[in-house]
Amino acid sequence: MKTIKMDFDGSIDWKRVRIVAKMFSLKFAGTSKVAKTRKGWHIYLDVMQPEELSDEDICFLQCAMGSDYKREMFNWKRIRFGTMWQKQTWNVLFAQKWHRKGDIRRIASYEVTLPYTFVHRHLREFMI
Repeated sequence: MKTIKMDFDGSIDWKRVRIVAKMFSLKFAGTSKVAKTRKGWHIYLDVMQPEELSDEDICFLQCAMGSDYKREMFNWKRIRFGTMWQKQTWNVLFAQKWHRKGDIRRIASYEVTLPYTFVHRHLREFMI
């Protein structure tokens, strides 16, 4: 199973996500989730058609659905020109981010996962 991982700063444009999902006939598993972060949202959509979607396709879909375009440009660069390790680990969203000042580490941001019903409410016609 492949996962579409998106990072939204600010609000999520659910209409845009639904339009792209409909255009590409995507179906999502019940394991899909949404998490709130300090600056916005992380969305993890588990796609049920893994044999049809390459890493390039996933990266394109993430960008088309409105994920942070800078993140997706870096992802594309990792897929196309990265080392073998970068090509295998290109699609990452961090559940926690830390800042370091000298010897002191402080948490800068973290995810708070919302109930499954939050995803289902917005994408019910695409859920399996």
